[in-house]
This record gives sequence, C-alpha cells and structure tokens, in this order.
Amino acid sequence: MKLHRLNKIAPPARNAARDHSAAAFCAIGALAKSLLCFALTFFFLSAFALGIGASPAQASELKPLRIVIGYPPGGVLDIFARSLAEEIGKREGRPVVVVNKPGASSLLAINDVAREKPDGNTMLITHSMPFTIYPFTYDNLQSAQDDFASVAYLANIPIVWTAGPEQPFDTVAQYIDWLKKNPNEGAVGLITLGGQPHFALLQMASQLGVDAYPVPYPGTPQLVNDEIGGNIATGILAIGPQIDLYRAGKIKILGVTGKSQVSFLPKVRTLSEQGVPGFDNVDLWYGAYFPRNTPKEIVQKYEKMLIDIVGQDALKQKFEKQALILEGKPAAEMSKLLDQERSGWEPIIKKTGFRAQ
Repeated sequence: MKLHRLNKIAPPARNAARDHSAAAFCAIGALAKSLLCFALTFFFLSAFALGIGASPAQASELKPLRIVIGYPPGGVLDIFARSLAEEIGKREGRPVVVVNKPGASSLLAINDVAREKPDGNTMLITHSMPFTIYPFTYDNLQSAQDDFASVAYLANIPIVWTAGPEQPFDTVAQYIDWLKKNPNEGAVGLITLGGQPHFALLQMASQLGVDAYPVPYPGTPQLVNDEIGGNIATGILAIGPQIDLYRAGKIKILGVTGKSQVSFLPKVRTLSEQGVPGFDNVDLWYGAYFPRNTPKEIVQKYEKMLIDIVGQDALKQKFEKQALILEGKPAAEMSKLLDQERSGWEPIIKKTGFRAQ
C-alpha cells in the first residue's frame, strides 16, 4: 500500500518540479525584459537630454565649430582666424576648425554660412563691405546682412595712401598740390575696383577738382613694386605686410584713412587732418557672424567670449606687428556701424553708376 501511495503521489511531485522550473524561467525572462526595458529607457532618456532636451548652447558643443573665412591660407586674416579657433577650443573643449573659402570677393564664404543651420556650429568672419558696399555694386546678391546674426566686432587693418621713396611729396596734402601742377599724373593704384578706396577717391577728386582716377591692380605686390619702381605715383591699400617696407624706408605712407591715427604709425596723420575729404569712413574692419535665427544665448555667449579673446594683451601685440589692430565691440554696436556705413556709402556709390563685373 505504501508503494502504491508513493506511486500515486510521485507524478504530482514531478509536475510540481516542472512547474517550479517553468516559473523560474518565466521569472528570469521577466527580469531580462525589465533590464532590457530599463536599458532602452536610459538610452533614449540620455539621448533626449543630450540632444532634444538640451539647451541650444549645450547642443552646439557636441559638434566642431567651423569658422569660415573668404581668404586663402597663410594671410594675416587666416592666421588671426586660427588664433581665435585655438582660443575658443581651449575654452570650450571641442574642436574648432578654420575653413578657407576664397573667391568672389568673399561672397562664396558668406553664401556658404548663410545656408547653414542656425545651431551655433558655423561662424563667419568677414570684412564689412559685403553688407555696406556690395548691395549697391552687385546684382542679385544671394545673401544680405539680414541673413546673419551679428556677434562681435573683432579687428581692423589700416588703409593707407602710399608712394615710392623717390616721389617729391611726403603727405597726401603735398601730393594734391603736386597733382594740380602735374595733372597727367593722376593715376592712383588700387587693389581691384568697387571697394571703399575707389569711391572715396572719386568723391575726393570731385570735391577738390583734381584729375585723380583709380587704376586696378591684381594684388598688393604688383602695386607696391610699381610704386617703388616709379611706374605709378601713388596707391591706396591695406597696410598689412607692407608695414615692413615702410619701416625699411622702401615706401612712403602719406596718410591713413579713417577718423583716428594709428598707434604704430605715430608720424602719419589722417587724411581728414590733412584737409583731404572723403576718407573718414574708409575703414577695413572685420566682424563675426552666425546664420540668422541662431539662438540668442549662443550669440551672447560668443559675443562675450570673442571680445574677451581679442582684448588679451599678448594677442594684441602679436597682431599689431602684422598691422592688424584687435578691438572687441558688442554686436549691437557693430550692427549700428554697418547701418551707418551702408547709408553713408549708398548715395556716393549710386552717383558713380559703378557695377561690379
């Protein structure tokens, strides 16, 4: 009987074990599912926090910052942009690269940045003329000032009126007097036409009644060589590397444009101080821009950062040796300056009828 009861009881015991194993398996499966769900939830929440849920300023730091300039490698503006990139990289801990897009008077670079997403990952550094001169000299511009958010005014390069060392005048005022006696010597060399010096020269000639006219050159070396060789009396150009020729006595600087003298040219007076009209607003300066609609907090962050960077004494001294004057100004001041220059140049340019080719 005992064996019989055991035989009758045994099968349920085996079923219970099987049921216990199945329950354990289900429990393990449920635990695995729970862990998987937790992992997926953590992953998506993390992605959300880093991307969609992050502020625009945080999201911008996940990608490299591109600084786009309309100049070839090796020049002072390229070196300046790379110095900015290095400083920004140190402060942000993310890669910063300089992208050179020379051509079409910087318009290739400007159009490239205008098409980028307004996420704070693409910055433009350019001179002011695309927004103050080009609207009146180019047809069908693809980009305008309204396509960008101003960030900060960064630097300027003095524009000077120069001559060869053998010329019988040392100032622009003396040159004007000489020109009145030698009316056939009115050619003034410029680096291409359609810039501020071109229109200022025409305005000056009209106001003073002298026969001064622009002659375009393909580049600074060609113009300076012709000045030194006596093939042209004078030229107007950004001082840049020519500062070394001036210091060596190989060229003369007759005057500087703009409203104030230059610290590293203490003996050179402004054209306005010499009684020569038309050149107060001839100023080759550079600013930083983001695409339009870049979040305000990103623009303000870089405005403050860039002004601080260009205000460093070591960086100022480094670039002053290359005739680049670093000076930081806020976005609002830069935008106001652009508006003032554009309204000032518009009637002058339209009066000439000049159109860029």
